[in-house]
Amino acid sequence: MGGTAWPIVERAATMALRRFQQSRRLDPNDAHDLIQDFWLHVIANQEAIFRTFRGTTDAELGRFTWVLADRFARRWHWRVRRRRAREAEALRGCPAPEREGPVEARVALAIHELNTLLSDEDRARLRCVREHLDAADVTDRSPGVPRSTRTYRRWREELYRRYGDRIL
Repeated sequence: MGGTAWPIVERAATMALRRFQQSRRLDPNDAHDLIQDFWLHVIANQEAIFRTFRGTTDAELGRFTWVLADRFARRWHWRVRRRRAREAEALRGCPAPEREGPVEARVALAIHELNTLLSDEDRARLRCVREHLDAADVTDRSPGVPRSTRTYRRWREELYRRYGDRIL
């Protein structure tokens, strides 16, 4: 597909997806996911998709793209609703979580014990992981070295693997 056709495709798809998300009152996260999934689908399958286009005018291309985006959005929304219904059904069969956890004094004792076992490097990593988890609850993040969530997750797993059985 030539470079002059992409603005037509982009405009028609954006309008169709925006109208769909307004009519279904999708929350912003779902709307964002829908748009991303649509463009990933188009980019991955553009040759097959646009090979079926038989029109000759810009208006026909716009209408074709509108229908393509609308049908994609309807199928996407149906799959999401179906997946969530299955998840809700699975949760109905699960028992309620236990609310009997350690008391604050026990947690403080475990943290103190952990600090005595940690090396300086692991203590710094634990502090970074705790700050990262605390910053996830707050909108403004504390200044520091930006690291990926994957790094914090890996550090947390390593610390748990090294010290988890000694504390609990």
